[in-house]
Amino acid sequence: MDGIPIGEFAKQKIESLHAQIESGAIDNHTLDDIYRIGEPIIRNILLQEYDNKRKTLSNEKRVTLLKEELAKLENDKL
Repeated sequence: MDGIPIGEFAKQKIESLHAQIESGAIDNHTLDDIYRIGEPIIRNILLQEYDNKRKTLSNEKRVTLLKEELAKLENDKL
C-alpha cells in the first residue's frame, strides 16, 4: 500500500484486516470492519479475499460464520 495517499491509521487497519483474512482468523466482525471502509476499490478487494478465504475454511467454521450472519440479518429485520 506504499504510495497510496491514505492516513496511517487507515493504512494500518486495512493491513491488519488483510493479515487477518490471510491467516483465516475471520469472523463476522471482520466483515463488519470491511464494510466500514469507505473506499470502494479497497473494500471490494478485501471482500473478494474474505469470500475466497471463507470458501477454504472447514465446513464447521463456514457453518458457524453463516449462522452468525443469519442471526445478524434476523436481528436487523426486527
